[in-house]
Amino acid sequence: MAAEATVNYIGFHEVKGDNVIITEDIATWNPVASGAAIFSEQPLRVGVPVEVEIRGSGHLKLGIISTDPKKLNGKPLCRLEDIPQYIHINEVQFHKMECRITASLWENKVVTTYNGKKFTHTIKPGMKIWLAFYVKFGDITLKLDSCEASRNYNTIFSAVKGPNLQIADDMTEVRTISSNPAAVCFIKNTLKVNQRMSFTCEPLPDGRTERRATKRFHLTVYITEADPLQSYRQRKDIFTASAAQALEPGCVYSVTMGKSNCNGRITIDRAPDSIIFTDTSNKEVRKQVHLDHRTKLWVALELFRVSVRQVEVVTLTEDPGAAQGCILHVDQQQQHLHNERPYLDVIGTVDTLNIELNIPSQLGTSTPRDEKTQFRSSYNGQFSKLVQDLDPVGFCDELMSLEIITMQQYEEIIKIKTTCDKNRHLLLLLCKRPVTKLQFISSLQKSGNGHLVQTFFHSTT
Repeated sequence: MAAEATVNYIGFHEVKGDNVIITEDIATWNPVASGAAIFSEQPLRVGVPVEVEIRGSGHLKLGIISTDPKKLNGKPLCRLEDIPQYIHINEVQFHKMECRITASLWENKVVTTYNGKKFTHTIKPGMKIWLAFYVKFGDITLKLDSCEASRNYNTIFSAVKGPNLQIADDMTEVRTISSNPAAVCFIKNTLKVNQRMSFTCEPLPDGRTERRATKRFHLTVYITEADPLQSYRQRKDIFTASAAQALEPGCVYSVTMGKSNCNGRITIDRAPDSIIFTDTSNKEVRKQVHLDHRTKLWVALELFRVSVRQVEVVTLTEDPGAAQGCILHVDQQQQHLHNERPYLDVIGTVDTLNIELNIPSQLGTSTPRDEKTQFRSSYNGQFSKLVQDLDPVGFCDELMSLEIITMQQYEEIIKIKTTCDKNRHLLLLLCKRPVTKLQFISSLQKSGNGHLVQTFFHSTT
């Protein structure tokens, strides 16, 4: 019998970078945290112009502050809002070019000159002000210099800076480390053998008008063994505004697509021995892989000026009488037997035709439902024992993956210092909502807490 296909629509995992917004199963690039703020070391001096040389590509904001940068040491400086009393003067967007901005302080005003135009901001007479720079995104190098007539003025950058900037030894030049930090997200489900995952990628408006799309955008796709939760816990640089790195550990395949081949529908197929990738120009690339069919593979996306939507997974459903080595999938949403509830979700290699699928007979009963249970706040007198004996970290990973706790709750627990306090917080959360019993028991067992199953479920009786 020919293969049939079942289709499921899925969304995105809760684990994501600071510069990605997930709304209604759409992932959108939103650059709010670059980790690239820096300041002049000295306040501007009356009548001494300072020149800023800008090279590369990206988006830069230039302004002034009245707070000595030394007082900001230890602050995150990842977002524009992290800069206190920031006053905006100039905004520059450029691509593969070099330009200059000159800033001067006069008695009660700051004057900047850029591209032949002057910009003025009035200040209180005698106020000390420092130049403030914020790279919104991009591969940008900044260099400070005083003009020829004022060489006695020491024009250097402050050592206080955001984590995504590298400063030269002479403190006159600084550059971004990552041009597009914290822009990673994961598709919610793993990619299994004999599945096709597809999604639509679209460029965002250029910011000047909603009707015109940006001219420069790209999407990087990673096929990786890295679990989103483990990645978040072990590699926070991927998700925060510090210098983001590629998902190299466990990465099976990755590709970056520019504007010519990432505006439209993109598909990824997982065959038993390969990953087949097809971009929007219908260019197909096949990557040979040598993995067990049970190996979990995740699809991670790094967005730049794009949104991704309409994630669809198509699974081939084979007849059990098909050729040896085929992949069997009985979809829970499609297979029913005499009005019984869905009974099986199996993906595995079929080696023989003598397969015991444990399918309920017409006269038998269906497999038992995974019932809900509600914990009592006292856990029937077992609260203290659970606080002492529970291993919370792996258990929280399992609960998060099953969406029993939220990403925010997970982060709150992980930040707590002592194991007992972690457990107290977790136990109080769990007693506020019903849990699915079999899933909960499986989470205990997988996290090494199987010895506590009886302790937990005495508290529900």
